[in-house]
Amino acid sequence: MPRFNGQHVLLVVASHSACDYVCDVLQAWGLRVTCYSHPSQVGSEAISTASILILWGERHSWHAAEENRLVEESSWVIDCAIDGTREPLVAGRLLSVSMFGLRGLVAGLRHALQGKALAAPQNARKVLVKPLRVLVVEDNLLNRELFREQLKLLGCAPLVVANGEQALAWLDDQPFDALLTDLAMPLLDGYELARRVRQRWPDMPVLAITAHVTMQDRRRCEKAGMLRVLGKPLSLNALAQALSEVTGTECTYYEVGQGSGLLGGQVMPDSIREMFWESCESSLAVLRQARRDGDVQQMLAELHSLRGMLGVYRMRGVSRKLIDAENGLKCGAASALAEVDRLMAELAAEINLARTAAIA
Repeated sequence: MPRFNGQHVLLVVASHSACDYVCDVLQAWGLRVTCYSHPSQVGSEAISTASILILWGERHSWHAAEENRLVEESSWVIDCAIDGTREPLVAGRLLSVSMFGLRGLVAGLRHALQGKALAAPQNARKVLVKPLRVLVVEDNLLNRELFREQLKLLGCAPLVVANGEQALAWLDDQPFDALLTDLAMPLLDGYELARRVRQRWPDMPVLAITAHVTMQDRRRCEKAGMLRVLGKPLSLNALAQALSEVTGTECTYYEVGQGSGLLGGQVMPDSIREMFWESCESSLAVLRQARRDGDVQQMLAELHSLRGMLGVYRMRGVSRKLIDAENGLKCGAASALAEVDRLMAELAAEINLARTAAIA
């Protein structure tokens, strides 16, 4: 049985029988309870003396303005409703939980009164409790669309651009809460972009997002003023957590079925999936031409681009082979070109298989 130390709790519940039941339970847990049947009965003085407000069950006879007054004036609020979740969902000082079963209520009380951390609900994804304006710098079209989808699901207002010069122009024009940037980009790479942002907007949180990063890269990022280095593929919950930490914005949980993955349980939009395969085919065409021309630098650039896309979309087996092919080309290994040929054939077969399955 949970034990509390006589903290004062206000309980507002329309049903007299439910009021008696919940009040008895709370008192048995060691809480001092004052019960009301309607928000209009609760004065500001009572709210100021209470540690927490509990709203229980249906409230058809309540006006929203009366309930909102209580919520705004209370230190903590636990809303126990028919459609509440088994584990508490928190948004600032408000915890939402199911009225069926007492496990969620206990967890909410322990969080508010004893500072105990809440367990993440099963099958849930994180959501930021306030919208953030986030600027994303990514030279790959496909990854730009993915970041746009992810940030929208987190409740953010994303602006996605293709290079660092565009990012600086937007930063001159509008305020943003955070900047996410790739590292290897033409015109202005992520390191130099971060340095310029640090000089002109020293309070702007800058986060690097990259498919492959070494300890040397991490040191360069830190020296350039970046607060986080995040790896691709980046799950929605990991992105939410990073933005929460660097901006001081709280996260809550939203139940969606399966909460992990790139889109937090949401199905990848057909438009992005099709764009992925089209991007792979386009990259393969460039790679084939570079192979015919014997242009090693172009092959390296295209292998790097392919590696980034395949890593993000979890084709890790092929992605690792691309790393080996890149290293072989850089070292002038005799088997490198043959390895590139094998990889092109393997990826072409993957694309054809995936598209055939989608049509079927």
